[in-house]
Amino acid sequence: MALFFEVQVEHPLQIKEDMKVVKSKTTFTWYFPIHDATLKFFFAAFLVETTKRVKNGLEIDEHDIHLDRISTLWINILPEINYLVISSGNWFFKKIYLYEGGKLIGCISCRDKNIKNHGLVFAFRRVFRTVFQFISKCQDCKDLLTLLRTYSPPHFENGEWNKRGYCNRTQPLEDGEVQGFDWVQWEALRLIQLEELETLRNMQSGGERKRFGVVDVTRAMMFRADGHPAYHFDSLLLRNVSDCLHWCVPGPIDMWNQLLLEILNREEYSIS
Repeated sequence: MALFFEVQVEHPLQIKEDMKVVKSKTTFTWYFPIHDATLKFFFAAFLVETTKRVKNGLEIDEHDIHLDRISTLWINILPEINYLVISSGNWFFKKIYLYEGGKLIGCISCRDKNIKNHGLVFAFRRVFRTVFQFISKCQDCKDLLTLLRTYSPPHFENGEWNKRGYCNRTQPLEDGEVQGFDWVQWEALRLIQLEELETLRNMQSGGERKRFGVVDVTRAMMFRADGHPAYHFDSLLLRNVSDCLHWCVPGPIDMWNQLLLEILNREEYSIS
C-alpha cells in the first residue's frame, strides 16, 4: 500500500517596514498568510550592543561590544515573539574591544598597550550569560520558547579566508579527519553555550521559569566540510575568496530545520 501526502507550499510576503527603521540590511520580516505566521530575522552578530570602530573618518573591521547590554535591535521585540532561535559564534574571532558598565575592560585579538587581551572564550561566555539572564528576567515573555542553536564550525584548509584558505571537499569527513579542523576549539565553544544555559536553568525558580531548548548542531556539522559554498558564491567585494563558513541549501542546514521542527513538536506536545 502506498501513502501519498499533499504538502502545501506557501510563498511568504516580505514586509519592508523594518528596513526604514534600521536603515540597513539587518532585519527582515516575512508573513505567511495561510498559516498566519510571521518570521523575523535579526542580524545581531554579537547578540549584545555593538558599534564598529572608526579610523580617519571611516568604519574599520574592528568592533566595540558591551558584554552587559543586549542589542537594541531585538530587545524590544521579545514580548511579541513565541519562538526565538539564538545563534552566534564566528564573529568573535575578529578584533574586538570589550566594555562592561560603559568602561573598556579588555579586548580580543588586540596588541594594544595597557589593554588586557581576554581572548575569545571570556567574551563568548559573558555574552551568552548576559543574553540568557536577560531573557529569564523578561516579565512580558511568559509564552516565549528560546532555542539555542549551538556553534556552527567553519572548514578552511591551508589558510584562513583572507589567506587563500579553501574548502573543496565533496564528501563528509571521516572520524580521523575531523581533528585536523581544530575540533577541540569548536567543541569548547559549544560547551560554553550549554554550560551557561544549564547554569541559568538551575538558577530559575518555579513560577518564574522560562522555557529554553537546544538545537545542537555542532558535532554533526564538524563532519560536513563538503557543505559550504566555497568559491561558488557571488561577491563583488570578496572575489577569489572561498566561503567555508556559511552553508549551502539543500545540504547540512536542512538537518537544522528538521531538528528545530522535532523540538517544537515535542515542546508543544509536552505543554498541551
